[in-house]
This record gives sequence, C-alpha cells and structure tokens, in this order.
Amino acid sequence: SLLDMRLEQWTDRYEMWLSDKTTLVPEEERPLGRAVAGESVDLEDVYLVDTATDRDVWLSITTRPIYDELGIVQGAFGVFRDITARKRAEEEMRFLNRAMASASEGITIMDARDPRRPIVYVNQGFERLTGYSSSVVIGKDLRLIRGPGTDGKAVNEFEEAVREGYDMVKERPG
Repeated sequence: SLLDMRLEQWTDRYEMWLSDKTTLVPEEERPLGRAVAGESVDLEDVYLVDTATDRDVWLSITTRPIYDELGIVQGAFGVFRDITARKRAEEEMRFLNRAMASASEGITIMDARDPRRPIVYVNQGFERLTGYSSSVVIGKDLRLIRGPGTDGKAVNEFEEAVREGYDMVKERPG
C-alpha cells in the first residue's frame, strides 16, 4: 500500500507534476523530500500520476520536518489533501470562459438575484453586435441598449424569462 512504501519507492511509482501539468517536479523539490531536508512546505498544489494504474489526482500538500531534541531532522510528515474536484471545476470554468468569450454570438449574463438585473458579463460578440463595450454595460440593466429599433416582443419575452427564472436563448433571424 501507499503507506508501506519507502520514499524511494513512492517517487519511482508516482510522477509529480507542477500545476502546468507539463513540468515534472524535480526530486529535490518534492514537498516531502524538502521537509526531510528541513524545509516546511505550505499548500503546494501538484498533479500526481500513478504510473502503475495511470490514475491521476490533484493534491494540495503541506509538509513539515520532524526534529529531535537536538534540532536534527529525523523525518517528516505531510498532509495531502485531494483537490481534484476543485481543479477539474476550475479547468472546466476556464474552458467555458474561453468558449463564451470567443463565440461570435452576443452573450449577455445578468444577475437575476438582484432586482435591478444588472449585466455582469458580455462577450466580444455582444460588443460587436451592439456597439457597446463591456466597460459601458457591466453593472447596468438592459434598458441601456433599448432604442427605436428594439423588438418590443423580444424584450417582453426576455423580461418574462428573467422574472420566471429560466434561461432564454434568442437568435437573430436570418
């Protein structure tokens, strides 16, 4: 088991990668080895791959050296916290943000919890289609972009969707 392994066995079986997932952590910089050398490590995030099973996990690692009464390092201990779910959610969020930002369609997100329904996000497609920059519309409500050519029926449908709390996708005809 993992707990029965010596440090050398552990480092042979598990590849430890920096947060970029492309750079292996050099053995002398691995948190537990650093603690054995007398250094404390606080909340270092690493990507770990079990080469025997090809399973991967994200860990947040904190380690400390263990000293004897003379102040000589006798060992080390570590706390390894599985942060895989958080890291995967962050990665998905980055992916979705890139997709929304690069979409040619105009995307607007409003805070439906706020009775004013302020705009909290617009993508470049919105800026291109409306001529309004995000710096002008963030924090404002959609009344800002209503004009003589605005489709009143579409506005009413949109306001109903917001009031009722459901998502609305509105595509421009043609």
